[in-house]
Amino acid sequence: MIFFRHIIATSLMLLLSCSAMAAKPLSKDMVERFFSTMEQAEVLAKQYPVLENEQGPSMMLQGGKAFEEYVKKSGAYADFLKIVKKNGFSSVEEIGSLIKRITVAMYAAQAPQMGSAPDSEKLEQMLAQTKKQYLDAGLPEADAEKMLEPMIEMYEMFQMMNKEIKTADPADLAFVKKNIDYFQTRFSADDDDMAEEDLSAE
Repeated sequence: MIFFRHIIATSLMLLLSCSAMAAKPLSKDMVERFFSTMEQAEVLAKQYPVLENEQGPSMMLQGGKAFEEYVKKSGAYADFLKIVKKNGFSSVEEIGSLIKRITVAMYAAQAPQMGSAPDSEKLEQMLAQTKKQYLDAGLPEADAEKMLEPMIEMYEMFQMMNKEIKTADPADLAFVKKNIDYFQTRFSADDDDMAEEDLSAE
């Protein structure tokens, strides 16, 4: 699950509107089949390296049709679709919609504990202080600028997701909150630990 955990953990941004899949409420069966699909599709990231390029995570989190188009461009579409249908879903677009829905609901459920992003003025101060530390340590300016990029990306992620949580479906949010330990385990634990948490039946 390393590849798909990376998608959720580092690129919770640029999410689009939900597709028709949003009409179906999250359920124990649906979510378990979703994670089964993700686990089986993990091997595709090794066969199709383009899935792990810099734009991959954000592109894959655009949801629905955009996710489907990205998989098509990667060359992995036919193999991905086989896995999708094997797990009882109708399309890659359906999986893309679920990625978005679960991501937004998870972020909304955990937002109070995560805190808010710094405002732009405070961010500028933080970046300037950090850059000075890098330069004082002898790092070339170009390298120092490069080192600051993750901080900027994280700030942008917080800003975008703080807007997105307002669009979280109430039913999705309630389901994720009820099963938060399960979702956290699926996204953070090794496959051997997955059975330690279970979903509440719906």
